[in-house]
Amino acid sequence: MGGALSAKAQDGPHRLQGIKATTPHVAQKQGKKVAVDFTVDLSEMPALNRNVMLEVTPVLEANNSAQRVELPSFIISGRTRAIMLTRKGRTADVVKTRTKGQTYHYTSEAPFEQWLKDAALTLYAKAYGCADCDLGDEVLKLTPNALVPLYQPKYTYNMMVPQGEETKRREESITALIVFNVAKSDFVPTLGNNKAELKRVEDKLKELTTNNNLKVDGLKLTGYASPEGGAEFNQTLSEKRVESISRQLVNRYPRFKNSYKSVPMGADWDGLRDAVAKSSMADKESVLKIIDERPVAERTPALQQLNGGNTYAYLLREVYPPLRRTVITFSFIVRGFELEEAREVIKTHPTHLSLAEINLVAKSYPEDSNEQYQTWVTAAKAFPTAVEPATNAAIMDFKAGRYAQAVRLLEQFKENKKLWNILGVAYAYNEQYEEAKSYLEKAAQSGSAEAQHNLDELNHFLADNF
Repeated sequence: MGGALSAKAQDGPHRLQGIKATTPHVAQKQGKKVAVDFTVDLSEMPALNRNVMLEVTPVLEANNSAQRVELPSFIISGRTRAIMLTRKGRTADVVKTRTKGQTYHYTSEAPFEQWLKDAALTLYAKAYGCADCDLGDEVLKLTPNALVPLYQPKYTYNMMVPQGEETKRREESITALIVFNVAKSDFVPTLGNNKAELKRVEDKLKELTTNNNLKVDGLKLTGYASPEGGAEFNQTLSEKRVESISRQLVNRYPRFKNSYKSVPMGADWDGLRDAVAKSSMADKESVLKIIDERPVAERTPALQQLNGGNTYAYLLREVYPPLRRTVITFSFIVRGFELEEAREVIKTHPTHLSLAEINLVAKSYPEDSNEQYQTWVTAAKAFPTAVEPATNAAIMDFKAGRYAQAVRLLEQFKENKKLWNILGVAYAYNEQYEEAKSYLEKAAQSGSAEAQHNLDELNHFLADNF
């Protein structure tokens, strides 16, 4: 392998020019050390003045940083200088002659460090004349890739092919903050923002019922009350209020008269706890402690005692109103789409497609294209509990080197045995080797031959690279 003289060397007589390594790599990792072992061909090296000596120091240098390791030097000399060295008790390693095929075999070793995976071996030479006069320095990069490449794992995994759906049933929900008079259940359009809230619901219903791709066949209204009253009272009140809103919608859309369902949930203590936990309100921890530890019947009186009643007043004013809500869920069936239709539908309503239809859309784009990747990313967001789109997007992340992104996509499925193998591979690519071994071992123990192969590859890689 030919070397390259540095600019500094090119100003001199080019004494190192023509020196070549006989192999592309000159060092090999052996356990915790690197064995440097190479032969240089001196056939094309210029003739060396018989009185000149070159003290050559091989140096391992990182290609992307300033890290370096100097190795023991060797001496190339002319014939007369070699004799002089012998008289002084020294020996020239190479006596340069005009003979073709002249070579020199060099060996040494150094501690292994990770940067050596991407390192060059450079020869730094100091030239001396007959009276040890300084004739200058020369530099020759013998090879830019000194180390024999270490083992690289060949993990196996496959894109997932999702199954089709016999019937594409979907649901969409909208939350309405309908205001009622205290302890009353009659719907009053002019009260608060009721008119606008009801219009939002009606607009959504109109959007769905006028979409020729859909058949809306169900309506469910789930009513929640804030927890300032008694449990029985709140249950009854939420039931009456949700029925009141149901009547408003059924009056406008009689088709749902026999297909709607009302679900009164009563006081929403869970919603209150979640809202308080996310807030920065005073007495936050005290409020949470009451909710977590007191029986339902004791909670409101305990809350009213906090901070002289100021905390409860804050809850009534700021936290309770959004808890008084109705969640309207529309149930509908979506027709099937041809490929060209599906490629458009995914841009606006990805949940209206089946995963099988999304798979066809993805496959319609060039392999590993951004369009194919974005199709699976969109599907993963639209179907957050489905393993197929997340897995396929993650595999495409592997190919693009987006390993951390692949891990984020797959970590939500840690409890799913089917994904332990691919999650282990994602961790391995992301250099989270302990996690990788853990999941690959679990998958292999569950009977996955593919996971066992990947575990073997990982162990081989770790043994060779560290």
